[in-house]
Amino acid sequence: MRTHQLSRLLALTISTLFLSQTAVAQSTAEASQLLAQGKAKEAYQLLLAEEAAHAGNPEFDYLLGRAALDAGENTKATLIFERVLVVAPNHAGARLDMGRAYFNLGDFPRAKSEFESLQALNPPPAAQSTIAQYLAAIEQRGKPNTTRITAYTELTLGRDGNVTAGPSSNSIYLPIFGLNFTLGQAARAQSDSYHQIGAGGEIIHPLDENNSVFVATDLRFRNYKTVDNYDQLSGDVRGGWIHASGANTYRLFASYGDLNLGNEGYRRTTSLGADWRHKLDQRNQLAFFAQTSQLRYVQDTMDAYDYDQYIAGATWMNHTGAPAGVLLAATLFAGYENEVRQRTDGNKNFFGVRGGLMLALAPTLDLYSGITLQHGKYQRENILFQTHRKDKQLDLMLGLNWKFSPGWTLRPQISRTQNHSNTALNTYRRTEGSLTLRKDF
Repeated sequence: MRTHQLSRLLALTISTLFLSQTAVAQSTAEASQLLAQGKAKEAYQLLLAEEAAHAGNPEFDYLLGRAALDAGENTKATLIFERVLVVAPNHAGARLDMGRAYFNLGDFPRAKSEFESLQALNPPPAAQSTIAQYLAAIEQRGKPNTTRITAYTELTLGRDGNVTAGPSSNSIYLPIFGLNFTLGQAARAQSDSYHQIGAGGEIIHPLDENNSVFVATDLRFRNYKTVDNYDQLSGDVRGGWIHASGANTYRLFASYGDLNLGNEGYRRTTSLGADWRHKLDQRNQLAFFAQTSQLRYVQDTMDAYDYDQYIAGATWMNHTGAPAGVLLAATLFAGYENEVRQRTDGNKNFFGVRGGLMLALAPTLDLYSGITLQHGKYQRENILFQTHRKDKQLDLMLGLNWKFSPGWTLRPQISRTQNHSNTALNTYRRTEGSLTLRKDF
């Protein structure tokens, strides 16, 4: 009889353990899916209900800690990650996220200790990049609230496949005359090699804990080997006010830019703008921006192209946690150009989308890429082509940032622009490859 009772008790225990493991597997699978969808709060509440039954299980605790961290429950996250590290002291994920939780709480000494402990474990390159970013931020937070000055210089060698942004065809058809017209050399696509030098700097001065002002400038000179009429000297200066409070950062700014082309004044641009950045959680951020600009051509023969531009848009950014070191960004924008002096094609409406990716391949090596699609429609009929001009432009970019020494970066980059227009004179393709050596101070 006693043997029979022991058998029933053993069977009941095994059955209970089996059901418990099945339940935790279902909960963790559902929570993992919610986290992947960005629903951290839902994942946290789901796992929190199971905590009493499964606390001490490293797999369950780590997932619960991640959900708590992403849901903004940083204090709770530190307690959960402590449970994981008691059982598995070398759990790299828990150690990294523990550091992130302390960083969010403003406990920078503990955050630094966790990140340095993880560094000693020689984690993968992507994790090392993330650790380096946090340690740099901690170092910056620990500095006195004083004026910060940064500067850079750079040298670029490159090849421009279409300096003039002109059509590749030797002739174009003009409907108003019903004839093909031969284009002169200056109006057609021309390729050339170039070298470019640049320098710039920025000063940020804090007014108090939440407010600061800034001023920055950039200067660049590009010299083409043979197409001298397109040598460029450009400079701009900008400044404004920044207010940071909690998850929000607001910025107001103004800028002025001057472009010389072929040793002669070409165009001047003045702008006013504002943007607002809001941190949704540890990985996601939204930004909204608006800007108005005046573009004025210096030469009297070009002033018919003067216009005022108005643009606004929104950007979403995500710093993914798996794998760490991946930054994604997507932007939607729209705008309007208002002619000033009877521009040939009149006013213009435009809209577009932009995407970007940055991937940490190693602690000192980042890959970046970008794509922009823009559609523009003009409001006045072009007399020569007897139609309202429409443009569809595609921009692609791919490059690497290699930080081979402190303050030094080597950046190879290739870009491609394709503009398709229903007015043949404005259809062109442009490919540019460059290698830039940059020094940051």
